[in-house]
Amino acid sequence: MADLTDEATYDRVRLGRRAFLSLTALTAASVPLWTPGTAVADTGPIVKPLPEDTFIVHGTNAETRWEALADIGNLVPADRFFVRNHTGTPRLSADTWRLRLFGTGLRGTPTADNPSSIKWLGSTEVSGTPLFSPWNTRFYRFFGPDYPAEGELVGEQNTKSAFELPCQGTLAAGRVHQLHGRSWSGAGGIRKVEVSADGGRAWRRATPHGNGRGWQRWSVPWRPAGPGSYPPRARATDTTGATQPAVAPYNTQGYLFGAVVDHPVTVT
Repeated sequence: MADLTDEATYDRVRLGRRAFLSLTALTAASVPLWTPGTAVADTGPIVKPLPEDTFIVHGTNAETRWEALADIGNLVPADRFFVRNHTGTPRLSADTWRLRLFGTGLRGTPTADNPSSIKWLGSTEVSGTPLFSPWNTRFYRFFGPDYPAEGELVGEQNTKSAFELPCQGTLAAGRVHQLHGRSWSGAGGIRKVEVSADGGRAWRRATPHGNGRGWQRWSVPWRPAGPGSYPPRARATDTTGATQPAVAPYNTQGYLFGAVVDHPVTVT
């Protein structure tokens, strides 16, 4: 049996299985090769390919190798499958009446129209035993001295913050600046955000904006003491009490980094 935890082997097996389902852009129809005993839903196909004019497509799946699919009847974008109840909310464009999907992103990170938050179903396999692939054995697992040898599955998104300010940006001296940013957590809403402009010696509470769901917008006024380099940093606490740490727990893949970090700016 092939070792499906090897990425190259997994790709070959996956593409071989996909050859059983040939999709055409002209008819938008699928021609599966059925085997005895295959169950068919009473209400028709559970999923089906959608015609090209159904979607406004931004990007492709991060793992997709379109050059490998070009000769086996897979076309872009009419062979994509749309999974309705994933993590996002379908919305209609007021200009074109086309359906767009805004998902919550990779590992729950908020995003708008990010390819990693939109999924296409190429095939479905029913198995009586666990299925293994690189994505649940080698990737998306915590490895390191604090984890078992087989690793530990990556869980929900942790608490994070980011400034809406260019890194290494320049601000004018002698005036008050409104620093803006966003904080979010996979475990709940954001209870508070604190900002420091002196390397973490003193912290001030930021003012929240909006309803606190998803990304929590916030702002804080700041008047630099004078020209020079400054390291503003933000830390958030969610409704479960989880606060961004000074140092993130180590894992070899660097997953779910949520430590407080400097956002350097120059005041002139």
